[in-house]
Amino acid sequence: MNYMSVLFASIMTVVDISAFGIVKEITLKGLNPYFLAVSMILYSIQPLIIWTSLSYQSLTVMNIMWNIISSISIATLGLIYFNERLAQRELIGVILGLTCVYLFSFTNKTDPILGLFNLG
Repeated sequence: MNYMSVLFASIMTVVDISAFGIVKEITLKGLNPYFLAVSMILYSIQPLIIWTSLSYQSLTVMNIMWNIISSISIATLGLIYFNERLAQRELIGVILGLTCVYLFSFTNKTDPILGLFNLG
């Protein structure tokens, strides 16, 4: 398993969660709009994190992993902190997203199943 790619996708996700959380707090709870600048600063470090992550995984896989981990994490933030709800079908989508992250975290050399067949 390529833990570094999961780590970098998770770091990028923390930036997403922080930025989205700030914007949601401004919108719903009246947090001072000047905190929007904090959100913008957080997003400005994303290119550096992405650039560093490319030493461990391709751009395609990193982007997919980041998007999925970020989407699941932001959904979790919405569910837990903002008391939002998911329908059953949406919950199945979250489970499928987690499965995708698991599958993308392997290379064929480290994959215990696909590595046997040399599928790519």
